[in-house]
Parts: sequence; C-alpha cells; structure tokens
Amino acid sequence: MNKIVSIWNSLFGKPVKSSQTILVIDDSAVDRKLYVGILEKRLDVLEATSGRDGIKLAKERRPDVILLDFELPDLKGPEVCQMLKLEPLTKDIPIIMLTAYDMPAKVIDSFDCGVDMYLSKPIRSGELFKQVEQALAAPAARS
Repeated sequence: MNKIVSIWNSLFGKPVKSSQTILVIDDSAVDRKLYVGILEKRLDVLEATSGRDGIKLAKERRPDVILLDFELPDLKGPEVCQMLKLEPLTKDIPIIMLTAYDMPAKVIDSFDCGVDMYLSKPIRSGELFKQVEQALAAPAARS
C-alpha cells in the first residue's frame, strides 16, 4: 500500500524536490522538454545537447543519474557511455539509455558499453520514474 501511495503522490501529490541531480543528454529539444517536465518536480535537472557537452557537464557536476540519447549529433550514445565509464569522476554514475531503436543489436551495443538501463521511445512517465528511481537506489548512485 505504501508503494501505491508513494507512486500516487509522486505523480499527483505536492512535489518535494530532493538534492539529487539528473543529467539529460539529448539533442531533441522536444524530448528534453518532456524529460525535464517529468523529472524537475523531484530532481535538479541538467541538460546537454551533445555528447561532448554532456561529458563535460558530467565531469563538472557529477550528477546522480544520466539519461543518454542513443543518437547525438557529435557522438553516438554508446561512445559517450564508454567515455563516461572510463573516466574516474563519472564511472560510477548510472546511465539510462533512451532511444527510438528497439532492435536487439542496439540494446546489446548499449549494455556492452556499460549502460545500466535501457528505455525505448516513446517514453512513458511511469517507466521513466521507475528507471530513475531504481538507478538512484543503486549502490553506485549513493557513493
């Protein structure tokens, strides 16, 4: 019952913002606006429109979770993920790959580079909340 109340409150209750931060790396202004709209009630949200900008921001601000688009204008999501996982400052940050690709090869590529979770677009707010909640609860997100 507490879980149902918690979900209800998170969707319809008075928002209580935490001190946790999420970085959204996506070149689509529409998608970023959607994710920010869903998440900003509970989390501080940072935005980057390219892979390189996302990597720089992740190193500077060390967010608790990263939402990463597969297709970016400069680097592909798996490349960005791999760079973040090799960087000592960002290697433990959970990464959720967001993509319109729902092909097994793309999913495998994502997990091979170190992605922690994978969501196919169009993203439903409930799915996004659940994935972010799980990523924030992961031991690496707490360190």
